[in-house]
Amino acid sequence: MTTIVFGAAGFVGVNIVRQLLLDGEEVIMADVFEPDKLVWDFLPNQGQGAKFVFVDTRNRTQVRDAVGALDIDRAVIAAALTPLTLDTERDRFLEAVDVNLVGTVNALDAVRAAGVGRIVFISSETVYGHHDEMTPVTEDISRGKSFSLYDITKYAGEALCLRYAEIHGLDLVSARLCAPYGPMERDNGSRPVTSLPALLVREAREGRPLRLPAQEIPDRAHVFDVAAAVSALLFAQELSHRTYNVGAGRPVTGDDIAAAVQKIYGERPVERLPVDPQSRLLHGVLVTDRLEADTGWRPQFDIDSGVAQYADWVEACQHRINRP
Repeated sequence: MTTIVFGAAGFVGVNIVRQLLLDGEEVIMADVFEPDKLVWDFLPNQGQGAKFVFVDTRNRTQVRDAVGALDIDRAVIAAALTPLTLDTERDRFLEAVDVNLVGTVNALDAVRAAGVGRIVFISSETVYGHHDEMTPVTEDISRGKSFSLYDITKYAGEALCLRYAEIHGLDLVSARLCAPYGPMERDNGSRPVTSLPALLVREAREGRPLRLPAQEIPDRAHVFDVAAAVSALLFAQELSHRTYNVGAGRPVTGDDIAAAVQKIYGERPVERLPVDPQSRLLHGVLVTDRLEADTGWRPQFDIDSGVAQYADWVEACQHRINRP
């Protein structure tokens, strides 16, 4: 069986490709960025079983022609631009709308025309918006206020996918990811901001103080766990819901991450950064009961083992990683 992954050269996308190959799937890697040697070396058996196809999801005709020429059974739509700062919002506003909204619908329309089965849309915890109380978040919680372009496009992109699937009778589910971290996290043109674990590992390696933000994202999952969850949703025989949270299932603070980094690199001074007016707390941790009940998935990494695995990967290929 063959799965097409849109956004396959990106951080989350390439980890999904890796997991699918480990699961014995053939994979079409669809992206505007051709995978470099770091990507192929990261994949099992240097990507045996995977094939790259140039696809620009912003171009409706091109994506439909490219997908129409393929024999595919399932699809993962992970192509996205993540303008998480005010400066990148200003600079790439229209591009983010094109990729995250127009591109998403174009990819969905193309795989529908190709007659695929299960489709997983890679959504985000940002669809929930801002909540003042840090209580655990289920899939049915009411939506709070959005504070960024990325939040808005992920919410709208998911809504478009769900409606499109409803009117066309598609087997589509949305995976709402918490903030992932782990191998292959780098700026390849679509992800200009890296995670706190990645930043702290870099600071520790360079002998600098570990800088912790005043406001923190409470839920972080190792990207291997995220990819395994997407695979579980893709292959599940029956699913009872349209939306699923994917997270670590437990709160992780900046101090927890700093402690995990110090276990590897030794004691480092910790600095507390002032409140960033561009940042905000979103909500509490994502409740993953629905995902666990319907697929049997469970996270395998806690923050200590997750940071350790990521640090091992960095040490093995640091000279080949593009710095953000």
